[in-house]
Amino acid sequence: MQPAPGLSLQRLPDTAAGLPRAAVLRHARPCGCVIDGAQLEAALCWPDGWTLLIASADCPFEESLHLSLLDAHDRVIDCAGIGMAYANGWFRELRLLPPDSVRFGFLGNGEWSVRRLHTRGWRMPLFSEPVGVRRRFGWRRWFVIGRHESGNTGTD
Repeated sequence: MQPAPGLSLQRLPDTAAGLPRAAVLRHARPCGCVIDGAQLEAALCWPDGWTLLIASADCPFEESLHLSLLDAHDRVIDCAGIGMAYANGWFRELRLLPPDSVRFGFLGNGEWSVRRLHTRGWRMPLFSEPVGVRRRFGWRRWFVIGRHESGNTGTD
């Protein structure tokens, strides 16, 4: 895993519910992919062409992060959001943990981790994610999100 050069976002009109959306650009050209979020915080890629995009919602008093995993054909195959009502946060201290994990700070003093799975993993809706994580209803996932309080050194 390494930073993905040449990726950017072009803000689109918000959804009817007021959620920010953006078109993904590769070298300033649309790739046909639309993700949740407004401002690209990080773009990471793997040798097999898969890409993890981390975008913030650009809402200063109730910030959230949107994680989108794209396959080698720029299709969103998994996504999740991190945030809580009336909680402001800022994306900070991105650390790559090869081969498949990343850690960063957001919402308070703890850290979050994201680990890509190479095959679809099973998940139990409503119970498989840390507090503050939102996903669409489903039984499968392609990445695992972990929440770590200060002092915890685990990767999930």
